[in-house]
Amino acid sequence: YFADAAGGSIVKVAASGGTATTLATGQSSPGGIAVDGANVYWTNKGTNAVAADGGVGAYNQDGSVIQVPVAGGTAVTLATNQNFPVGIAVLGTVVYWVNNGGGTVMSAPVGGGSAATTLATGQASPWALAASAVTQSIYWLDRGTVQNELTDGALVRMTPEPSQLPDAGAITVLTAGLQDPAAIALDSTNIYFTDLGTLANQYKDGAVLSIPIVGGKTTAVAVNQEGASGVAVDSRNVYWTNYITGTVSSVPVGGGSYALLASGQLLPSTT
Repeated sequence: YFADAAGGSIVKVAASGGTATTLATGQSSPGGIAVDGANVYWTNKGTNAVAADGGVGAYNQDGSVIQVPVAGGTAVTLATNQNFPVGIAVLGTVVYWVNNGGGTVMSAPVGGGSAATTLATGQASPWALAASAVTQSIYWLDRGTVQNELTDGALVRMTPEPSQLPDAGAITVLTAGLQDPAAIALDSTNIYFTDLGTLANQYKDGAVLSIPIVGGKTTAVAVNQEGASGVAVDSRNVYWTNYITGTVSSVPVGGGSYALLASGQLLPSTT
């Protein structure tokens, strides 16, 4: 399942390849996407505003969150008037997302029917989001502040409902000082996330990192990655894209040698 931002559509295709099926059209810059057994969920960033001086201003606060059945059908709007929503995840009967423009973390029930709930405010630049059924927690990456050249990013956890975690209901920073963190993926024990790296080093100091889902020591999975962006994980490997070099690579979850899976890709993204 993927979002076609320029075409304003949500599309699916068999993992083995084949004919693509369009699930939704007429979307306003769709970006983040999530899926469960029943539905596909995505964020529409909204329309771009033009500043009074003719330059590009902030995104309008007309972003939205939508769902549609995986087999296709009628789309349901879960939230409107969102300020540049991006990362999205679903956990049980709740959909979670972050508003990059507003610095908020939000939720709404699957299927809609009630107003969106604000779970957290005051985030600098929230971007990617993931959810864990193991801890019943959500995790997001805050890219950091422009004043610090996005070198003060953070990985944050929140457990909206009571759970086995001692900080249920609180916002907990699991690790800070990240270099423009871009994407996040989870398995049953760890969080994997990417650092794009720093402009001063031409993004050659990008990395793939991991940390236990309950918190703990941050470990480097892969270092010296030029613009490490997208990340995914399965039972065997961690996979990532390098935005600068146009490559896709993997490494065993237990550590080992990197494998180059694809090269010559055009700006592989964070999704």
